[in-house]
Amino acid sequence: MLKGSTWWRDSVFSVRSSEDNRVIRPGKNKTTLTVAYAGDAQRILSNPRMTFTLRNSSSEDLEYSLTDAAQSVVGTGTIGPGETAEVVYEDSGTYEPAIGQKQEWKFDLQSVGGGKFAYWSTPIGADVAVEGRVEPWPMEDEQCRHYIPQGNNLAYPRGMFADGKPHDPSLKLWHSDYSYSENRDRVISDADRKRIEGKLYSRLGAKGPEDPIEGAEVSIGHASYSKRDGQHAHTLMLPYGFVPAGSPDDEKPEAVYLKLVAQPRPETKNSKYEIYREPFTLRRVEGTSGKSLASHAEYVGKLWLSKVNAQFLPTETYPGKVVAVDTAESPEELASRWFPNDTRIELSTDSKNSVVKNWDLRIFEGSLILTIPEDATPGTVKFNVDFAYADGSVDKNVPVELIIMDPVEYGEVTAKPGASVTLKPKIGADREGIRYFLAEGQALQGWKVDLNKDGTLNVTVADKARDGDRKAIEVNLIYPNGEIGTAHAVVNVRDKSFWWWVIPLLVLGGIGAFIIDMLNRVPFVPHR
Repeated sequence: MLKGSTWWRDSVFSVRSSEDNRVIRPGKNKTTLTVAYAGDAQRILSNPRMTFTLRNSSSEDLEYSLTDAAQSVVGTGTIGPGETAEVVYEDSGTYEPAIGQKQEWKFDLQSVGGGKFAYWSTPIGADVAVEGRVEPWPMEDEQCRHYIPQGNNLAYPRGMFADGKPHDPSLKLWHSDYSYSENRDRVISDADRKRIEGKLYSRLGAKGPEDPIEGAEVSIGHASYSKRDGQHAHTLMLPYGFVPAGSPDDEKPEAVYLKLVAQPRPETKNSKYEIYREPFTLRRVEGTSGKSLASHAEYVGKLWLSKVNAQFLPTETYPGKVVAVDTAESPEELASRWFPNDTRIELSTDSKNSVVKNWDLRIFEGSLILTIPEDATPGTVKFNVDFAYADGSVDKNVPVELIIMDPVEYGEVTAKPGASVTLKPKIGADREGIRYFLAEGQALQGWKVDLNKDGTLNVTVADKARDGDRKAIEVNLIYPNGEIGTAHAVVNVRDKSFWWWVIPLLVLGGIGAFIIDMLNRVPFVPHR
Protein backbone atom coordinates (compact mmCIF):
# COMPACT_ATOMS: atom_id res chain seq x y z
CA MET A 1 0.00 0.00 0.00
CA LEU A 2 0.98 3.63 -0.28
CA LYS A 3 1.18 5.39 3.04
CA GLY A 4 -1.87 7.55 3.72
CA SER A 5 -2.91 7.71 0.08
CA THR A 6 -6.41 6.96 -1.16
CA TRP A 7 -4.88 6.87 -4.62
CA TRP A 8 -3.47 3.41 -3.86
CA ARG A 9 -6.86 2.01 -4.84
CA ASP A 10 -5.59 2.09 -8.41
CA SER A 11 -3.23 -0.81 -7.53
CA VAL A 12 -0.22 0.30 -9.58
CA PHE A 13 2.25 -2.18 -7.97
CA SER A 14 2.62 -5.73 -9.21
CA VAL A 15 4.71 -8.64 -7.93
CA ARG A 16 5.70 -11.64 -10.04
CA SER A 17 8.08 -14.62 -9.90
CA SER A 18 10.35 -16.03 -12.62
CA GLU A 19 9.49 -19.58 -11.60
CA ASP A 20 6.20 -21.41 -11.64
CA ASN A 21 7.27 -24.22 -9.28
CA ARG A 22 5.32 -24.25 -6.11
CA VAL A 23 8.20 -25.45 -3.92
CA ILE A 24 11.79 -24.28 -3.62
CA ARG A 25 13.79 -27.19 -2.31
CA PRO A 26 16.96 -26.83 -0.23
CA GLY A 27 20.03 -25.99 -2.33
CA LYS A 28 18.27 -26.76 -5.63
CA ASN A 29 15.99 -23.93 -6.66
CA LYS A 30 15.92 -20.21 -6.55
CA THR A 31 13.52 -17.72 -8.04
CA THR A 32 13.61 -14.06 -9.05
CA LEU A 33 10.98 -11.81 -7.51
CA THR A 34 10.13 -8.70 -9.52
CA VAL A 35 8.30 -5.75 -7.93
CA ALA A 36 7.08 -3.28 -10.56
CA TYR A 37 5.66 0.25 -10.29
CA ALA A 38 3.56 1.25 -13.32
CA GLY A 39 4.41 4.55 -14.96
CA ASP A 40 1.03 5.24 -16.59
CA ALA A 41 -0.31 6.77 -13.36
CA GLN A 42 1.94 9.87 -13.74
CA ARG A 43 2.77 9.75 -10.04
CA ILE A 44 6.11 10.55 -8.47
CA LEU A 45 7.16 7.72 -6.14
CA SER A 46 9.84 8.19 -3.51
CA ASN A 47 11.38 6.03 -0.76
CA PRO A 48 9.69 2.73 -1.67
CA ARG A 49 9.86 0.09 1.09
CA MET A 50 9.24 -3.61 0.45
CA THR A 51 8.50 -6.14 3.16
CA PHE A 52 8.97 -9.84 2.25
CA THR A 53 7.21 -12.38 4.47
CA LEU A 54 8.85 -15.81 4.05
CA ARG A 55 7.15 -19.02 5.22
CA ASN A 56 8.71 -22.42 6.00
CA SER A 57 6.07 -25.08 5.46
CA SER A 58 8.32 -28.07 6.18
CA SER A 59 9.28 -29.86 9.40
CA GLU A 60 12.95 -28.84 9.21
CA ASP A 61 14.79 -25.58 9.78
CA LEU A 62 15.16 -23.55 6.59
CA GLU A 63 18.16 -21.44 5.74
CA TYR A 64 17.43 -18.73 3.13
CA SER A 65 19.13 -15.90 1.25
CA LEU A 66 17.58 -12.84 -0.42
CA THR A 67 19.73 -10.61 -2.68
CA ASP A 68 18.92 -7.58 -4.83
CA ALA A 69 19.70 -7.02 -8.52
CA ALA A 70 23.30 -5.96 -7.66
CA GLN A 71 23.74 -9.23 -5.73
CA SER A 72 23.93 -7.35 -2.47
CA VAL A 73 22.53 -9.40 0.36
CA VAL A 74 19.21 -8.06 1.57
CA GLY A 75 18.65 -10.70 4.22
CA THR A 76 19.70 -14.18 5.33
CA GLY A 77 18.67 -16.35 8.23
CA THR A 78 17.01 -19.47 9.48
CA ILE A 79 13.28 -20.09 9.79
CA GLY A 80 11.95 -22.81 12.11
CA PRO A 81 9.38 -25.36 10.96
CA GLY A 82 6.00 -23.73 10.27
CA GLU A 83 7.35 -20.27 11.12
CA THR A 84 7.72 -17.06 9.15
CA ALA A 85 10.35 -14.33 8.85
CA GLU A 86 10.24 -10.80 7.51
CA VAL A 87 12.89 -9.19 5.34
CA VAL A 88 12.71 -5.46 4.65
CA TYR A 89 14.24 -3.65 1.67
CA GLU A 90 14.30 0.15 1.65
CA ASP A 91 15.14 2.39 -1.30
CA SER A 92 15.84 6.12 -0.80
CA GLY A 93 15.40 7.00 -4.48
CA THR A 94 12.68 8.95 -6.31
CA TYR A 95 11.14 7.50 -9.46
CA GLU A 96 9.18 8.91 -12.39
CA PRO A 97 8.92 6.13 -14.95
CA ALA A 98 8.04 7.21 -18.46
CA ILE A 99 4.44 6.81 -19.59
CA GLY A 100 3.74 3.19 -20.46
CA GLN A 101 6.89 1.90 -18.73
CA LYS A 102 7.53 0.33 -15.34
CA GLN A 103 10.07 0.89 -12.59
CA GLU A 104 11.22 -2.55 -11.48
CA TRP A 105 13.10 -4.00 -8.49
CA LYS A 106 14.49 -7.58 -8.83
CA PHE A 107 15.41 -9.90 -5.99
CA ASP A 108 16.83 -13.45 -5.95
CA LEU A 109 15.42 -15.74 -3.27
CA GLN A 110 16.88 -19.20 -2.65
CA SER A 111 16.97 -21.87 0.03
CA VAL A 112 20.47 -22.62 1.31
CA GLY A 113 19.73 -25.72 3.31
CA GLY A 114 17.29 -27.46 5.56
CA GLY A 115 13.55 -27.08 4.99
CA LYS A 116 11.63 -25.76 2.00
CA PHE A 117 9.42 -22.89 0.85
CA ALA A 118 5.93 -24.08 -0.14
CA TYR A 119 3.17 -22.45 -2.15
CA TRP A 120 1.29 -19.96 0.01
CA SER A 121 -1.01 -17.47 -1.68
CA THR A 122 1.82 -16.53 -4.07
CA PRO A 123 4.48 -18.86 -5.54
CA ILE A 124 7.60 -19.59 -3.50
CA GLY A 125 5.93 -19.00 -0.18
CA ALA A 126 6.73 -15.27 -0.06
CA ASP A 127 4.30 -12.38 0.34
CA VAL A 128 5.46 -8.88 -0.61
CA ALA A 129 3.93 -5.69 0.78
CA VAL A 130 4.97 -2.39 -0.83
CA GLU A 131 4.62 1.12 0.56
CA GLY A 132 6.11 4.48 -0.34
CA ARG A 133 5.60 8.21 -0.63
CA VAL A 134 3.47 9.33 -3.61
CA GLU A 135 3.63 13.06 -4.30
CA PRO A 136 0.21 14.76 -4.54
CA TRP A 137 -0.92 16.67 -7.60
CA PRO A 138 -1.47 20.46 -7.23
CA MET A 139 -5.24 20.20 -6.53
CA GLU A 140 -4.79 17.57 -3.81
CA ASP A 141 -3.89 17.59 -0.13
CA GLU A 142 -0.84 15.86 1.33
CA GLN A 143 -2.65 12.51 1.30
CA CYS A 144 -3.52 12.71 -2.39
CA ARG A 145 -7.20 13.52 -1.72
CA HIS A 146 -8.65 15.69 -4.44
CA TYR A 147 -10.22 19.00 -3.37
CA ILE A 148 -13.88 19.33 -4.30
CA PRO A 149 -16.67 21.85 -3.67
CA GLN A 150 -18.98 21.01 -0.78
CA GLY A 151 -21.26 18.15 -1.75
CA ASN A 152 -19.46 17.99 -5.11
CA ASN A 153 -21.56 20.77 -6.61
CA LEU A 154 -21.78 24.55 -6.83
CA ALA A 155 -25.50 24.62 -7.46
CA TYR A 156 -26.60 26.95 -4.69
CA PRO A 157 -24.26 29.94 -4.29
CA ARG A 158 -25.78 33.18 -3.10
CA GLY A 159 -26.34 35.98 -5.54
CA MET A 160 -24.18 39.05 -5.08
CA PHE A 161 -23.82 42.67 -6.08
CA ALA A 162 -20.80 43.88 -8.01
CA ASP A 163 -20.16 46.77 -5.64
CA GLY A 164 -16.43 46.46 -5.08
CA LYS A 165 -16.90 44.96 -1.61
CA PRO A 166 -16.15 41.45 -0.41
CA HIS A 167 -19.11 39.06 -0.61
CA ASP A 168 -19.55 35.57 0.72
CA PRO A 169 -21.34 33.46 -1.92
CA SER A 170 -21.45 30.49 0.49
CA LEU A 171 -19.10 28.31 -1.57
CA LYS A 172 -17.07 25.74 0.35
CA LEU A 173 -14.10 23.59 -0.55
CA TRP A 174 -12.80 20.46 1.16
CA HIS A 175 -10.94 17.30 0.25
CA SER A 176 -12.64 14.26 -1.20
CA ASP A 177 -12.33 11.90 1.76
CA TYR A 178 -15.97 11.27 2.67
CA SER A 179 -15.01 9.59 5.97
CA TYR A 180 -15.97 11.68 9.02
CA SER A 181 -13.72 9.76 11.41
CA GLU A 182 -11.68 11.22 14.27
CA ASN A 183 -8.43 10.39 12.47
CA ARG A 184 -9.30 11.97 9.14
CA ASP A 185 -10.13 15.62 9.47
CA ARG A 186 -11.02 17.84 6.54
CA VAL A 187 -8.80 20.83 7.24
CA ILE A 188 -7.14 22.37 4.21
CA SER A 189 -3.59 23.43 5.01
CA ASP A 190 -2.51 27.06 4.83
CA ALA A 191 0.10 26.12 2.23
CA ASP A 192 -2.56 24.66 -0.07
CA ARG A 193 -4.91 27.57 0.62
CA LYS A 194 -2.26 29.99 -0.63
CA ARG A 195 -1.64 27.95 -3.79
CA ILE A 196 -5.31 27.83 -4.82
CA GLU A 197 -6.42 30.84 -6.85
CA GLY A 198 -9.82 31.84 -8.14
CA LYS A 199 -10.39 33.26 -11.62
CA LEU A 200 -13.61 35.16 -12.34
CA TYR A 201 -14.78 35.75 -15.88
CA SER A 202 -17.97 36.57 -17.76
CA ARG A 203 -19.24 35.34 -21.10
CA LEU A 204 -22.13 35.84 -23.46
CA GLY A 205 -24.22 32.72 -23.71
CA ALA A 206 -23.47 29.29 -22.35
CA LYS A 207 -20.56 28.68 -24.76
CA GLY A 208 -19.39 32.22 -25.39
CA PRO A 209 -15.78 33.39 -25.05
CA GLU A 210 -14.41 33.72 -21.55
CA ASP A 211 -13.59 37.35 -20.78
CA PRO A 212 -11.66 37.92 -17.53
CA ILE A 213 -13.23 40.56 -15.31
CA GLU A 214 -10.73 43.33 -14.91
CA GLY A 215 -10.18 44.25 -11.28
CA ALA A 216 -11.83 41.08 -10.00
CA GLU A 217 -10.38 39.58 -6.84
CA VAL A 218 -10.85 36.13 -5.35
CA SER A 219 -9.40 35.31 -1.95
CA ILE A 220 -9.39 31.94 -0.27
CA GLY A 221 -10.39 32.22 3.39
CA HIS A 222 -9.29 30.15 6.35
CA ALA A 223 -10.89 26.79 7.01
CA SER A 224 -13.59 26.68 9.67
CA TYR A 225 -14.29 23.78 12.01
CA SER A 226 -17.47 22.36 13.42
CA LYS A 227 -18.33 19.15 15.23
CA ARG A 228 -21.75 17.53 15.30
CA ASP A 229 -22.63 14.22 16.89
CA GLY A 230 -18.99 13.22 17.03
CA GLN A 231 -18.44 13.86 13.32
CA HIS A 232 -15.92 16.33 12.00
CA ALA A 233 -16.70 18.69 9.13
CA HIS A 234 -13.93 21.04 8.06
CA THR A 235 -14.70 23.47 5.26
CA LEU A 236 -13.01 26.29 3.43
CA MET A 237 -14.94 29.48 2.69
CA LEU A 238 -14.44 31.47 -0.49
CA PRO A 239 -15.20 35.17 0.02
CA TYR A 240 -15.16 37.38 -3.06
CA GLY A 241 -14.70 41.01 -3.95
CA PHE A 242 -14.98 41.94 -7.60
CA VAL A 243 -15.85 44.98 -9.65
CA PRO A 244 -17.29 44.31 -13.11
CA ALA A 245 -18.51 47.42 -14.89
CA GLY A 246 -21.86 48.51 -13.46
CA SER A 247 -24.88 48.84 -15.76
CA PRO A 248 -28.68 48.91 -15.56
CA ASP A 249 -30.32 45.58 -14.90
CA ASP A 250 -31.39 45.09 -18.49
CA GLU A 251 -27.73 45.19 -19.56
CA LYS A 252 -26.06 43.51 -16.58
CA PRO A 253 -24.73 39.97 -17.19
CA GLU A 254 -26.83 37.27 -15.57
CA ALA A 255 -23.87 35.71 -13.80
CA VAL A 256 -20.12 35.49 -13.60
CA TYR A 257 -18.14 32.28 -13.64
CA LEU A 258 -15.48 30.96 -11.31
CA LYS A 259 -12.60 28.57 -11.83
CA LEU A 260 -10.37 27.43 -8.99
CA VAL A 261 -6.79 26.79 -10.03
CA ALA A 262 -4.03 25.24 -7.89
CA GLN A 263 -0.52 26.38 -8.69
CA PRO A 264 2.27 23.76 -8.81
CA ARG A 265 3.85 22.71 -5.53
CA PRO A 266 7.40 24.10 -5.16
CA GLU A 267 8.83 20.65 -4.34
CA THR A 268 7.47 18.96 -7.51
CA LYS A 269 7.26 21.82 -10.04
CA ASN A 270 10.28 20.46 -11.96
CA SER A 271 8.82 16.98 -12.45
CA LYS A 272 8.92 15.37 -15.88
CA TYR A 273 5.15 14.93 -15.56
CA GLU A 274 3.23 17.89 -16.95
CA ILE A 275 0.47 17.44 -14.36
CA TYR A 276 2.96 18.43 -11.63
CA ARG A 277 4.47 21.33 -13.60
CA GLU A 278 1.31 23.12 -14.77
CA PRO A 279 -1.54 24.83 -12.85
CA PHE A 280 -4.30 22.32 -12.16
CA THR A 281 -7.95 23.42 -12.45
CA LEU A 282 -10.54 22.02 -10.06
CA ARG A 283 -12.11 18.92 -11.62
CA ARG A 284 -15.39 17.08 -11.24
CA VAL A 285 -14.37 14.05 -9.19
CA GLU A 286 -16.26 11.00 -10.39
CA GLY A 287 -17.44 8.08 -8.30
CA THR A 288 -17.07 7.69 -4.54
CA SER A 289 -13.34 6.88 -4.37
CA GLY A 290 -12.28 10.52 -4.64
CA LYS A 291 -9.69 9.70 -7.33
CA SER A 292 -8.23 12.72 -9.05
CA LEU A 293 -7.77 12.19 -12.78
CA ALA A 294 -6.51 14.68 -15.32
CA SER A 295 -9.20 13.42 -17.71
CA HIS A 296 -12.05 14.64 -15.48
CA ALA A 297 -13.97 17.68 -16.68
CA GLU A 298 -13.14 21.06 -15.20
CA TYR A 299 -15.45 22.40 -12.51
CA VAL A 300 -16.87 25.86 -13.22
CA GLY A 301 -19.00 27.61 -10.61
CA LYS A 302 -21.81 29.95 -11.66
CA LEU A 303 -22.23 32.97 -9.38
CA TRP A 304 -25.46 34.88 -9.91
CA LEU A 305 -25.27 38.64 -10.06
CA SER A 306 -28.16 39.92 -8.00
CA LYS A 307 -30.89 41.55 -10.03
CA VAL A 308 -33.33 42.57 -7.37
CA ASN A 309 -36.28 43.56 -9.57
CA ALA A 310 -38.03 44.10 -6.26
CA GLN A 311 -41.61 42.92 -5.89
CA PHE A 312 -43.40 43.68 -2.65
CA LEU A 313 -46.48 42.08 -1.14
CA PRO A 314 -49.26 44.22 0.38
CA THR A 315 -48.20 44.72 4.00
CA GLU A 316 -50.41 45.51 7.00
CA THR A 317 -49.24 48.02 9.60
CA TYR A 318 -50.48 50.61 12.12
CA PRO A 319 -49.95 54.36 12.53
CA GLY A 320 -46.76 55.13 14.44
CA LYS A 321 -45.21 51.75 13.70
CA VAL A 322 -41.93 50.80 11.94
CA VAL A 323 -42.59 48.11 9.35
CA ALA A 324 -40.37 45.90 7.17
CA VAL A 325 -42.19 45.54 3.85
CA ASP A 326 -42.69 41.92 2.82
CA THR A 327 -41.03 40.84 -0.44
CA ALA A 328 -42.46 38.37 -2.92
CA GLU A 329 -40.44 35.32 -3.91
CA SER A 330 -37.71 36.05 -6.40
CA PRO A 331 -38.61 35.37 -10.04
CA GLU A 332 -34.92 34.78 -10.80
CA GLU A 333 -33.41 31.48 -9.92
CA LEU A 334 -31.10 31.75 -6.90
CA ALA A 335 -31.14 35.57 -7.01
CA SER A 336 -30.71 37.27 -3.67
CA ARG A 337 -33.41 39.42 -2.09
CA TRP A 338 -30.95 41.01 0.30
CA PHE A 339 -30.54 44.76 -0.28
CA PRO A 340 -27.07 46.06 0.64
CA ASN A 341 -27.34 48.71 3.36
CA ASP A 342 -25.71 51.27 1.06
CA THR A 343 -28.53 50.91 -1.48
CA ARG A 344 -30.06 54.32 -2.28
CA ILE A 345 -33.84 54.54 -2.20
CA GLU A 346 -36.16 57.44 -3.00
CA LEU A 347 -39.72 58.06 -4.11
CA SER A 348 -40.33 57.73 -7.81
CA THR A 349 -41.16 60.92 -9.70
CA ASP A 350 -44.84 60.03 -9.91
CA SER A 351 -45.05 59.61 -6.09
CA LYS A 352 -43.15 62.66 -4.84
CA ASN A 353 -46.37 64.60 -4.25
CA SER A 354 -48.19 61.70 -2.62
CA VAL A 355 -49.20 61.33 1.02
CA VAL A 356 -45.91 59.52 1.78
CA LYS A 357 -43.61 62.31 0.58
CA ASN A 358 -42.36 63.00 4.14
CA TRP A 359 -42.28 59.41 5.34
CA ASP A 360 -39.00 57.79 6.40
CA LEU A 361 -37.87 55.16 3.85
CA ARG A 362 -34.57 53.34 4.25
CA ILE A 363 -32.72 50.05 3.78
CA PHE A 364 -31.72 48.30 6.98
CA GLU A 365 -30.38 44.77 7.43
CA GLY A 366 -31.34 43.87 3.89
CA SER A 367 -35.01 44.95 4.08
CA LEU A 368 -37.08 47.94 3.00
CA ILE A 369 -38.05 49.76 6.21
CA LEU A 370 -40.79 52.40 6.52
CA THR A 371 -41.78 54.46 9.56
CA ILE A 372 -45.53 55.15 9.57
CA PRO A 373 -46.38 58.61 11.01
CA GLU A 374 -48.53 58.79 14.12
CA ASP A 375 -51.19 60.76 12.25
CA ALA A 376 -51.35 58.41 9.24
CA THR A 377 -54.96 57.86 8.11
CA PRO A 378 -56.11 54.23 8.19
CA GLY A 379 -56.68 52.78 4.73
CA THR A 380 -54.67 51.58 1.72
CA VAL A 381 -51.68 53.64 0.56
CA LYS A 382 -49.97 52.95 -2.79
CA PHE A 383 -46.77 54.56 -4.09
CA ASN A 384 -43.67 53.78 -6.15
CA VAL A 385 -39.98 53.85 -5.17
CA ASP A 386 -36.66 53.78 -7.05
CA PHE A 387 -33.64 51.69 -5.98
CA ALA A 388 -30.07 52.54 -7.01
CA TYR A 389 -27.28 50.08 -6.22
CA ALA A 390 -23.57 50.64 -5.76
CA ASP A 391 -22.76 48.73 -8.95
CA GLY A 392 -24.82 51.12 -11.08
CA SER A 393 -27.88 48.89 -11.36
CA VAL A 394 -31.28 50.49 -10.88
CA ASP A 395 -34.86 49.40 -10.20
CA LYS A 396 -37.38 52.13 -11.02
CA ASN A 397 -41.08 52.57 -10.25
CA VAL A 398 -41.26 49.62 -7.86
CA PRO A 399 -44.83 49.54 -6.44
CA VAL A 400 -45.37 49.41 -2.67
CA GLU A 401 -48.78 48.86 -1.05
CA LEU A 402 -49.41 49.44 2.64
CA ILE A 403 -52.65 48.64 4.45
CA ILE A 404 -52.77 50.94 7.46
CA MET A 405 -55.02 49.34 10.03
CA ASP A 406 -57.23 51.26 12.43
CA PRO A 407 -55.38 51.17 15.74
CA VAL A 408 -58.47 50.60 17.92
CA GLU A 409 -59.96 47.11 18.23
CA TYR A 410 -62.43 45.57 20.70
CA GLY A 411 -62.47 41.93 19.70
CA GLU A 412 -65.24 39.43 20.61
CA VAL A 413 -66.76 38.17 23.88
CA THR A 414 -69.40 35.57 24.83
CA ALA A 415 -72.35 36.14 27.24
CA LYS A 416 -75.70 34.63 28.30
CA PRO A 417 -79.08 36.31 27.77
CA GLY A 418 -79.54 39.11 30.33
CA ALA A 419 -75.84 39.13 31.35
CA SER A 420 -73.65 42.25 31.37
CA VAL A 421 -70.10 42.36 29.89
CA THR A 422 -67.40 45.04 29.61
CA LEU A 423 -65.24 45.50 26.49
CA LYS A 424 -62.15 47.70 26.59
CA PRO A 425 -60.55 49.03 23.40
CA LYS A 426 -57.26 47.43 22.45
CA ILE A 427 -54.95 50.17 21.20
CA GLY A 428 -52.79 49.03 18.29
CA ALA A 429 -50.51 52.08 18.60
CA ASP A 430 -49.70 54.52 21.37
CA ARG A 431 -52.20 57.27 20.65
CA GLU A 432 -53.93 59.46 23.20
CA GLY A 433 -56.83 61.88 22.98
CA ILE A 434 -59.16 59.66 20.95
CA ARG A 435 -62.89 60.47 21.27
CA TYR A 436 -65.47 57.68 21.10
CA PHE A 437 -69.11 57.82 19.86
CA LEU A 438 -71.74 55.17 19.35
CA ALA A 439 -72.66 55.04 15.69
CA GLU A 440 -76.17 56.22 15.06
CA GLY A 441 -78.97 54.09 13.65
CA GLN A 442 -77.91 50.80 15.23
CA ALA A 443 -80.76 48.32 15.89
CA LEU A 444 -80.15 47.26 19.49
CA GLN A 445 -83.49 45.39 19.92
CA GLY A 446 -83.47 45.05 23.69
CA TRP A 447 -79.70 45.23 24.10
CA LYS A 448 -78.38 47.96 26.39
CA VAL A 449 -75.07 49.67 25.47
CA ASP A 450 -73.26 52.35 27.49
CA LEU A 451 -70.06 53.99 26.17
CA ASN A 452 -67.59 55.67 28.53
CA LYS A 453 -65.17 58.48 27.63
CA ASP A 454 -62.18 56.10 27.66
CA GLY A 455 -63.90 53.92 25.05
CA THR A 456 -65.02 51.21 27.47
CA LEU A 457 -68.30 49.57 26.46
CA ASN A 458 -70.77 48.21 29.03
CA VAL A 459 -73.14 45.85 27.24
CA THR A 460 -76.20 44.06 28.67
CA VAL A 461 -77.51 41.23 26.50
CA ALA A 462 -81.25 41.25 25.76
CA ASP A 463 -83.24 38.84 27.92
CA LYS A 464 -84.91 37.34 24.88
CA ALA A 465 -81.64 36.76 23.01
CA ARG A 466 -81.26 33.19 21.77
CA ASP A 467 -78.30 30.84 21.74
CA GLY A 468 -76.19 31.60 18.63
CA ASP A 469 -77.22 35.27 18.28
CA ARG A 470 -74.41 37.69 17.42
CA LYS A 471 -74.42 41.46 17.95
CA ALA A 472 -71.81 43.76 16.34
CA ILE A 473 -71.65 47.17 18.01
CA GLU A 474 -70.11 49.97 15.92
CA VAL A 475 -68.07 52.73 17.57
CA ASN A 476 -66.97 55.87 15.72
CA LEU A 477 -63.54 57.33 16.52
CA ILE A 478 -62.20 60.85 16.16
CA TYR A 479 -58.38 61.14 16.47
CA PRO A 480 -56.57 64.24 17.75
CA ASN A 481 -55.61 65.26 14.20
CA GLY A 482 -59.26 65.20 13.14
CA GLU A 483 -59.21 61.95 11.18
CA ILE A 484 -62.17 59.58 11.61
CA GLY A 485 -62.10 55.85 12.18
CA THR A 486 -64.38 52.97 13.09
CA ALA A 487 -64.08 50.05 15.53
CA HIS A 488 -66.38 47.11 16.23
CA ALA A 489 -67.19 45.15 19.39
CA VAL A 490 -68.85 41.74 18.94
CA VAL A 491 -70.89 39.84 21.55
CA ASN A 492 -71.83 36.21 20.88
CA VAL A 493 -74.79 34.69 22.79
CA ARG A 494 -74.37 31.24 24.34
CA ASP A 495 -77.41 30.00 26.35
CA LYS A 496 -76.76 26.63 28.06
CA SER A 497 -79.67 26.96 30.54
CA PHE A 498 -82.13 25.70 27.93
CA TRP A 499 -80.25 22.44 27.53
CA TRP A 500 -79.91 21.86 31.29
CA TRP A 501 -83.65 21.14 31.57
CA VAL A 502 -84.44 20.06 28.00
CA ILE A 503 -81.84 17.27 27.87
CA PRO A 504 -82.89 15.63 31.20
CA LEU A 505 -86.56 15.73 30.09
CA LEU A 506 -85.64 14.08 26.80
CA VAL A 507 -83.65 11.38 28.61
CA LEU A 508 -86.37 10.73 31.20
CA GLY A 509 -89.02 10.78 28.50
CA GLY A 510 -87.08 8.16 26.55
CA ILE A 511 -86.69 5.93 29.61
CA GLY A 512 -90.39 6.27 30.46
CA ALA A 513 -91.44 5.41 26.92
CA PHE A 514 -89.21 2.33 27.04
CA ILE A 515 -90.77 1.12 30.30
CA ILE A 516 -94.30 1.63 29.02
CA ASP A 517 -93.45 -0.22 25.84
CA MET A 518 -92.05 -3.16 27.77
CA LEU A 519 -95.13 -3.29 29.98
CA ASN A 520 -97.35 -3.36 26.94
CA ARG A 521 -95.48 -6.41 25.70
CA VAL A 522 -96.23 -8.49 28.87
CA PRO A 523 -99.43 -10.65 28.36
CA PHE A 524 -102.32 -10.04 30.80
CA VAL A 525 -103.27 -13.10 32.86
CA PRO A 526 -106.56 -12.72 34.87
CA HIS A 527 -106.62 -13.81 38.49
CA ARG A 528 -108.47 -17.02 39.27
